[in-house]
Amino acid sequence: MKYDKGRIQKTQEEWIAGMVAAGHYACVCYGYDPAVKVIEMYMQLLPGQEMKFENGVILK
Repeated sequence: MKYDKGRIQKTQEEWIAGMVAAGHYACVCYGYDPAVKVIEMYMQLLPGQEMKFENGVILK
């Protein structure tokens, strides 16, 4: 999670890319509200469903 004008570091980009490559869902959320929305969506997924947002996306 990032705040305001925080920037994603190179190591964070690499970590996200690694998670995506391993088949996990990873994204960057700017602030509390987008983070809660993503977590709630993820928790409600049924087997076989995918996240609405693209994997590796930046949400503001």
